[in-house]
Amino acid sequence: MTHKLMKFFHVLFVVLCFYTILNENTFGSLTTTWPNDDVIVSDQKPFIKAIDKAKNYIILGTYKIQDHILPDNDFINALRNAIARKVKIYLMIEKNLTDPEKREGNKGVKSGDSLKIYQDLGIELIACPERFDASHLKVLVADDLYSIIGTTNFDKKFDSREDGITRDFSVKITYPDIISELKNVLLKDIENKVADLPDYKVKDMIGFYKLTWGPEQHRLHFLEIIDGAKESINIYQQALQDAEIVHHLVDALKRGVKVKILMSKYPFGKKHGNPSEPFQQEIREVGGEVKLTSAPPLHIYGKLIIVDYAMAAVGSCNFFTPSMNKDRQLTLLTKKPEHIAYFSEVFEKDWKATP
Repeated sequence: MTHKLMKFFHVLFVVLCFYTILNENTFGSLTTTWPNDDVIVSDQKPFIKAIDKAKNYIILGTYKIQDHILPDNDFINALRNAIARKVKIYLMIEKNLTDPEKREGNKGVKSGDSLKIYQDLGIELIACPERFDASHLKVLVADDLYSIIGTTNFDKKFDSREDGITRDFSVKITYPDIISELKNVLLKDIENKVADLPDYKVKDMIGFYKLTWGPEQHRLHFLEIIDGAKESINIYQQALQDAEIVHHLVDALKRGVKVKILMSKYPFGKKHGNPSEPFQQEIREVGGEVKLTSAPPLHIYGKLIIVDYAMAAVGSCNFFTPSMNKDRQLTLLTKKPEHIAYFSEVFEKDWKATP
C-alpha cells in the first residue's frame, strides 16, 4: 500500500470516528435540526418545535395544554399545521375539569369547550386506560425518531406566570431503544391493552437511560434509587405525602446521606395550605433540609431526584400515594453526565435563592 493511500485511509478513519461520536444518539444520519438529548428547563418552545418537525405521527401525553382555561394558541396552531401535513396525532389528555375550569364555568367556559377545540382539528383524544385512575403523562413521541420526557404540561403558564416562573424539566431523547419502548407502551395504552414492561433493577442499569412506568414500576424503582444513595439526594417535588417514600428518605439520612428537598410552600394555592408539612417536618427532625419557595418568583412543579451526582430521575410522578399507586406515570432515569451537571446547577441556583 502506497504512503498516499495509507494517509487517505488514516484521514478517512479519523473522520468516521468523529462522525460516529457526533451521532451516537441518532439513527445513522447526521441530525442538524434536532439537538440530541438536550435538557429543557421551564421552556415551552421545544415542544412546539417538535410538533413542527413531525411528518408521520405524534403521540402526546399531557395533563393540560392551555393558557389559563382554553387551549394555548401557539400549541393549537402547531397542531393545526401538523394536521394539515397529514400527521396523525394521538392526544392523551386529562378530560376532567380542573378547579379553575369549574370556577370559570360561569364566565363563558363550559365543560367540554377545551376538548372540542382539539376534536374539531381532527385530533384523536385518547381515554385513560380503565386500569388506571388517571393519565398523568408528560411525554411526546414523534416519527420513531425523537421524544421528550419529563415533568412539563406544555402549556404557557409553565413557561411564565404573572407571579413568577414554574420550575419544570424535560429531556429530549433520540435513543432507538427508548423510542421503541415509548411507542410500544403508549400504543398499548391507546388500545387499552397491557404492555410487557422490561423487568430490571436500577443497580443493573447499563447505558445512559432507562424508563420506569407508573404505577407498575415506580414505587420499586424510586425506593431502590433512594436506598442506593451513598452521599446525597437532591429532590424537587410538588408533593411529599407518601409515607413509604419518606420512611426510606429518613433511613438514608440515618446512614449519613445528605438530603435536600425543594418544594413550593403552597403547591396548589395558599387556600389549600401545605399538605406535605407533616412529612417535611419528619425529614427535618432527622437532619434533612427542606426549603419552600413562595411564588413569586419560583413555583416548583418539577419531579426530579438527583442521587450522588451520578443519576437523576425526572418524570411525571408526585410523591403522593394515589398518584404512585393508581395513575399512569412515566419517569426517565438518566446517568448522562451533562444532564446530571445541568440539573445540579439549576438545583443549587434555586436552593441558594430560596431562604
